[in-house]
Amino acid sequence: MKTIKTLLAAALAIASGTAAAVPVTLNVVTGTWSDVVGGKNVQYLDGGKEIRWGGKTKSTDKSGYRFEANPNLPVTFDTADTFSLGTFTHFNEPIPTGTAITSATLNVATELDILGTSIADGPYQFSFGHNETLNNACNNILCWIFGGSGTGPVDDIVMLDTSVQSNEFAVDSYVFSLEIIGFQGLTQYSAFGKGKGKSDKCVASPIVNGTLYTQENCATSAELIARLNVREIPTQVVSEPASIALLGMSLLGLAMHRRRRAQ
Repeated sequence: MKTIKTLLAAALAIASGTAAAVPVTLNVVTGTWSDVVGGKNVQYLDGGKEIRWGGKTKSTDKSGYRFEANPNLPVTFDTADTFSLGTFTHFNEPIPTGTAITSATLNVATELDILGTSIADGPYQFSFGHNETLNNACNNILCWIFGGSGTGPVDDIVMLDTSVQSNEFAVDSYVFSLEIIGFQGLTQYSAFGKGKGKSDKCVASPIVNGTLYTQENCATSAELIARLNVREIPTQVVSEPASIALLGMSLLGLAMHRRRRAQ
């Protein structure tokens, strides 16, 4: 009977549609911003690669986001692997209260080569939440305990929604979806660039649960890490349950036959 259970488990595993790793080549990535919520004096720059908000007319007086595609394309990986889509940068400037956004959408399009088939897919939409903190607020524990009008600026916060995946698309007998994992390879520097114009004493805070922190007058950059999920489309979907049932009945009949002969 133990042998019968083993065979049945194997048959069910075959029919489950689980796919092994599939090799993929990522040839092109594009990313543009849209659907900004809130904010004043919002500007779209460089074909939508960058957005700025708040402040005055000059973009360098504003806070903002930028996305640059992975410069090392094409890259080849397996569907089980993580890979870099590109670099996300958050610019944090001391903008006037009430001029900040609360969220924005990054639209990512890709060109992939899967099993010899070229796939132009997307855009996928991923949401970035934003908290533009006060330029002068309690930024140490003593201030919070004893109170005060403020002791300096507080890090602004970017929250990446990592629960969202792209729509699925099919190639041959496989179904794929793009998933953003989070940020990796964090660096922080002066908002005007290293050694230019402002203090370069910017220290990056650790990324926690997909949340990125940037000091005032600084910029934070991190790679946007993704994974391509895959599942296999079962062949003969309708007939497989019947086949498994017939296999089970045959094995059961064989076991009963052997038991009768043993008696």
